[in-house]
Amino acid sequence: MVNVRVRGIYATAISKILLDSGFKLVEASEKIRERLGLDLETAPCDVTVKDTENPDELLIVGFPKEARAVYSVLVETLKYVFTWASPIELHSVHVGLVVDKQGEYCIVDLGGVKGSLYPCKESPGSKVVVGVKKPPVKPSEGLYLTRNFRLVGKYVALVHGEPRITF
Repeated sequence: MVNVRVRGIYATAISKILLDSGFKLVEASEKIRERLGLDLETAPCDVTVKDTENPDELLIVGFPKEARAVYSVLVETLKYVFTWASPIELHSVHVGLVVDKQGEYCIVDLGGVKGSLYPCKESPGSKVVVGVKKPPVKPSEGLYLTRNFRLVGKYVALVHGEPRITF
């Protein structure tokens, strides 16, 4: 069963759609629990559905397989939607090739997708291990990479290059 956390302006409606589709709601607000007759469930989420700065948009983030399942249900149920999907996963780790240096930034090719890495310590032609800090979702957005890549699990995230563990 996929655990989904829902936040934002449409949280009640989205929660109802997902609940009716067999998903388990976790970390639901008191208002949503009251409206939908749910008990407090504090298990970690697999997927988060939330609005963005634009109230007409929903963002779905989480473990890839589970996020695709939530995405499919919402697109199928809501009918009149248009979608954007990132060509690369958030927090994924890659070996990239530095193809250009622009001031303090490296342009890194990850095999068909190029992103920027700051600060640039390498020169063109070098290989570098990077993590996806911010993937592009909309066509106009850039891909931002980091050396402090993270390995994300259900309960913990290990961040390479930082002296911390996130629970």
